[in-house]
Amino acid sequence: MVRAAGIEPAPQAWEAHVLPIYYARGVGVGVHPARRIERGKGFLSLPSKDLGLRQRPIGWIDSDHMALKDIIPLDALLGNPKPKKKKKVDRAALASPMMRIPRMDVRAARDLLDIGVRELYQLQGRSAESLFEDVKAKKPDVPEYRLPYFRMAIYFAETEDPQPDLLHPKAWEE
Repeated sequence: MVRAAGIEPAPQAWEAHVLPIYYARGVGVGVHPARRIERGKGFLSLPSKDLGLRQRPIGWIDSDHMALKDIIPLDALLGNPKPKKKKKVDRAALASPMMRIPRMDVRAARDLLDIGVRELYQLQGRSAESLFEDVKAKKPDVPEYRLPYFRMAIYFAETEDPQPDLLHPKAWEE
């Protein structure tokens, strides 16, 4: 091991045989005789097995040291369940006129698009319950929380100047 004079790395670094290159810069001072490093022009001269010197580029790691390819990623040790998938984005629903309604849920906008409501004026005069039944006919597993979003969308479509406190789905829950 190579040690600089008066500087001791963390014990884990010595055990893992991983040391920063600057620990190798203290030539001849506190260096183990078998690992004496002499600096040349951009090269480190390390003693070989037969005590002859071999030239290696600076930053080169000896074969008995740990290399970057030997480091095991933490997810391999801890067990990574599955790689994360990119979240699907419903671009058609996001670009629809329904998203002009403040606090409108994208999934509720998608449901309205699925039953054929493409514009806000098509919501005027409709009841939220009938819209919800149409959606339920296409998708039987639609959750109940979307009904307040339909009520809010109808209010927004029918009112010319809507009140800000009524443009929240919580105001439409019963």
